Amino acid sequence: MGILRRANLIAMLLVMATTLTPAQTETPTNFLGLEMKLIPVASTGTTIGLALRDYDEVETGMDQRTRSRLHANGLRIIAVPIAELENAMNSLVPVSTIQTESIGMLYRWSPLVTGPELPEDYTRLDSGPLRLSQGRFRLLARAWIVPDISSASDHDVVEARLRLELLPQHIQVNRRRFEHLIDPLPTTIEDAGLLFKRLKASLDIPADHAIVIVPAAPSADWSSLRESNTPDQHASPGDNTPSIGPEVDPASPESVLVGRPERPVDRPPPSQPDSQRGQQPSSRVVGPVAPSLQSIGEKLLRRQAGVSGRTGPNGQAIIERERSLVVVLIPHTPERYALIP
Repeated sequence: MGILRRANLIAMLLVMATTLTPAQTETPTNFLGLEMKLIPVASTGTTIGLALRDYDEVETGMDQRTRSRLHANGLRIIAVPIAELENAMNSLVPVSTIQTESIGMLYRWSPLVTGPELPEDYTRLDSGPLRLSQGRFRLLARAWIVPDISSASDHDVVEARLRLELLPQHIQVNRRRFEHLIDPLPTTIEDAGLLFKRLKASLDIPADHAIVIVPAAPSADWSSLRESNTPDQHASPGDNTPSIGPEVDPASPESVLVGRPERPVDRPPPSQPDSQRGQQPSSRVVGPVAPSLQSIGEKLLRRQAGVSGRTGPNGQAIIERERSLVVVLIPHTPERYALIP
């Protein structure tokens, strides 16, 4: 009898394996809710802006004030027609495996993306610099199907839309709440860290469109970009690292091995406007220029270029190129809205 039960158990496990495997790679035809694609790309220069600038003015379903506020904090929310999505991403060079996840409905705040550990204490906000404890940024989301009253026809057919809400949060490392020691209540989303409620976004995704979220410096002007910079063709996919992107293999073209410098390299002085040329400067800046603070979007979805903490086979420094994470959110809705499916 034990052998028969064991055989039945093995047969059930095989059936489950064969039925669950396709769902991990393909979205079911009857799937409703949110589908997400995470695309790590080489983003040196203006590659992302050149790829998406034609869609920067497309209506997203979000009010302009919120969109401008997110823009000022380094997050670009863009609506791209699903039929043109592949062509829009064609100029971006993936540096790792593209991850696809069928999320479905999100009735409670859930993390979509978690960024790398913050390299510095201060973060640039549109309201000024903000000092934060050691931790990471993450992007929370909620999503559910709502009726589109504006599309109702004479036959009272109401189309369905996917409502998407986004909320950035800073999560601290090993954060402790002393009140939980006295009264250990269930934890909430606020217990994980600071919520940037002023940056909360709510939108009904337009029909046949996908929402693309990318990092961009608040001062970046995509409309003035020229086709002068090209993507890094030396980037090679194949690594798998959670969060922003993969760890760089020293033997991969994605990293460059250089000898550690003995002393800083002199930099040429910054160029002066025509009105100031020929005038004797009153003071001269000596030493390196302090880097500007990064915004929330840049710290959440971008890994800056720089020297890696690891070394090469011969003790050489590893220079990592800049990479960004492109978040693509695709809605799946029924043909018409109904309270009972």
